[in-house]
This record gives sequence, structure tokens and C-alpha cells, in this order.
Amino acid sequence: MVCWDTFTLKVDPMAKVVHIPSARKFWDTSLHDMTCLNDGEIAMIFTIYSSSLGSMTDAEVERLFKASKQTVVSSFQSAAEHALMRCDLVNTTDLVTLQAFVLFIVLAAFADETRKSWVLTGMAHRLTYSPPDESSPFRAEITRRLRWRLWYLDHRRYEDGGVRTTSCNIGGLETLPLNVRDVDLDPDMTALPLPYHGWTEISFSLARLNIALTWHRVKCLPSVTQRLAAIDACEAQLKHAYLQFCDGMLPIHWLANHVSYVQLMEMRFKTIQVAPFPVTAHEHGIHHGGELWATSKKRDELFLAAIDIADIPRRLSMEPGARQWLWTLKGYMQFVPLSFLLAELRYRQASEVVERGWEVARKALSRQKNPREESKEAFRYLSSLMREAQQERHAREEKYQQLEMMNVLGGVNLYQLPQELGPFHVDPAGIQIQTPICPLWPAQDSPAPPPPAESGEENLFIVSTFDQPGPTNSTLR
Repeated sequence: MVCWDTFTLKVDPMAKVVHIPSARKFWDTSLHDMTCLNDGEIAMIFTIYSSSLGSMTDAEVERLFKASKQTVVSSFQSAAEHALMRCDLVNTTDLVTLQAFVLFIVLAAFADETRKSWVLTGMAHRLTYSPPDESSPFRAEITRRLRWRLWYLDHRRYEDGGVRTTSCNIGGLETLPLNVRDVDLDPDMTALPLPYHGWTEISFSLARLNIALTWHRVKCLPSVTQRLAAIDACEAQLKHAYLQFCDGMLPIHWLANHVSYVQLMEMRFKTIQVAPFPVTAHEHGIHHGGELWATSKKRDELFLAAIDIADIPRRLSMEPGARQWLWTLKGYMQFVPLSFLLAELRYRQASEVVERGWEVARKALSRQKNPREESKEAFRYLSSLMREAQQERHAREEKYQQLEMMNVLGGVNLYQLPQELGPFHVDPAGIQIQTPICPLWPAQDSPAPPPPAESGEENLFIVSTFDQPGPTNSTLR
């Protein structure tokens, strides 16, 4: 029962595709006699074992099976693959088999087996559109969960890896799954229950779907102000519908707050992403199409958020409520926050905060130094941004040394360099980098960077890197 409990606490809330009450029935049967199960149920059993073991630590697996985690997980994964092949996937319409198949694909994405998950996602997507009985409310709702989960896999593959994919089209998809508890769904029901106002097993998945759909709408808005307003509205809606019920009673509550924070910030990074040019004053705005849409203060806030997010994998291991989710980060390259962070580091002057940003960026890239073949192009793109930022930094340092030798700087503080050495400066006074990981709604007394001094005018030109062709063929989750 350890594997079942682990699955319901750590895997099922992350990827809500399995109807737990139905699966529990044949799980209990499997503990006594596997011969009573059909091929689809056997495939589900082995897939649940594989997923739960993959979410455990090495020590936990070794204690249960007296063997290394790699050996045990590989054995159960192979068993799940063979069980699925015996189900005649190409022709199947069995709902249990489809749930097991989609869960298997999700696990491949978590394990960064992105080529496998990408190929199988297309196959599974088509299988979910050939059910034998659309009149069953239960089958219709479970199928809706499967279809949206497959759509979300392709969506995150693009967002995490900077890869454009044609299968993120939402045309043809129905409304989102209902926010209902699994116990309220029954195969013999004649009508669907009303949505539940509170936290359910599918609330985490619905929160992520709402964020993904918001970004699809935001990209079509004409102005940056409208985009930021839509993101703010999404944040408020998430808090009202789901996150206000995250009281810490379940492990998934921590993850829901954290993931919502990260993905909302990713949308803001892509909206505010600009390439700055040397300017002549600290107080500046960015004028684009007659609209003042970004300020130094806003950029500084996003810069700090990018550092915070890029440093999360290291800090997760130090937070008790976060350690159990480390296994979910293997396929996450942090493409968006790292792109924003490296673009900012290229133009920012030296300061304690900027030095912290450099340290975090280097460590984040070092964690990806041996990417899979499918992830190499995204890694090369981020590495090129790092090289360009380092070249700009070295050029500024050389110019500083030349001016110092000429006694031009005599006694001027490094944090107050002339603007021609670099346009941006973050005053480190009062800024704490080691903040809580997911401050989705910061406390009122949270420290903020002091306002920059007013001194003349400056100009910036907008160059959005997210609207231009990025790396291709990367298949991150």
C-alpha cells in the first residue's frame, strides 16, 4: 500500500488523469490475484507502480525493494510498456487503458524523455477522439480530462523549451473539466455533478490550465497594458477559485502556490522582455507605440523574480514542504526565466544583486550541462545568451579599468558608474534575495528597491526576443 499512498499524494494531484475510486477497486484485487484483471487494468497497475517509485527518493525505494532505484523503476517501467502493448493500443477504446496510456506519457515527460512523450502524445490525442459511447456522462468527463492533459503537455513543451508546436491549438477542445471530486463521479451516473467550490483532486490541474489559456489570449492583445491587465485578472481569478483553499493540509497545496507564482511570472517576463540600450538617466520608462508600458521599478522587480525562480531547484532541497517535488523538475529547463535573466545581466551594472544573478545563472546552466539530445538546442541558445552577457560584462570591466587608470573615476563608487558603462543599476540596499519561494501575494511590508534618483532623460528601444524565432527542435516538457 506504500506505492498506492505515494501515488495518490504525489503523482495523481500532479497529473489528474486517473479516476481513483475505479482504480482502487482493481488495485485491491491485484494484491491478491492478478489473473482476475484484464489487460487495461494490468497496464494501469504497472504504470501506477512505475510513477509512484519514480517520485520516491533513492533511500525509500531501496528500503522497500532492497535494490537500487534505477533498477526497480526500470523494471516496472518495462513492465508497464509491455502491458500497454498487449492492450492493442491502436484499436483500443477502453477507458482504463487510455488513462494508463496518458499517465505513462506524463511520466515520460517528467523523466525528460521528451522525444517519447511528444510522439506518443499525438497518438493518444487521436485515440481519445474515438470513444464508443459519448452519451455516458462519466466517460465524457474522464475523456475531457485526458484531452486537456495531452494539450497541456504540448503547451508546456513549447513554454519550457522555447519550441513552437502546431499541436497547441485549442480548437476542437470542449470546455475545461469540472472542478469535482473523484467520489462525485460514477460510471453509472446519468448526469454530471455541479462544480465544487473548494479544493478538489483536479484543482491543481485546472489552475495550470487557466494560466495556459490566459497566455494564449494574452498573446493576441494589441497593447502591453492590456496584456498585463489580463495576467493580473488571471492571478485574481486563481486566488478566488483555487488558491484561497490551499491551507497547507495537503502536500499539493505548497506546489499549487509555487507553480502558479512561477507561471504567472513567466507570462510577465515574456510581456516585459526588452533589450535595453545605453541611456542617460536612472528614472526611465519605455515608450512603445505611444504607450508608456514599463518602468525601471517594474524591470527591477522582474529581475529579482527571475533570480528567485532560477535559484529554486537548489532551494527546494532545503525546504521540508518542497523536497518531495524535486522529482518533477528533471524535465524543466527554466527556459523563460533564464532567458529574461541573461538578457538583463547583459546590460546591468555591477552590484550585489547583479552578482547574485550571475551566480544563480551559472549554476542553473551547469545543472543542464549534459542535456538530452532533444534539449540540446534550447541549452545552446541559453549558453549563447550567457556568452553574450559575459562579453558585455568584460567590455564594461575593461572600460572601467581604462578610466580608472586615467584617473577619471577617482573615488567614485562602483555602484555609481557613469551611464555610458551600462544603463541599468539595482541598488542592493535593503534587497533580500533569499525570500520565500512562492510569494504569490507579497506581504504589505515586503521590502522594495528604493526609487532611483531623477537625473535627466533617457531613451530605450524595444526588442522583444520572444516574438522572434527561438531555438527549434527542443522537446522539453
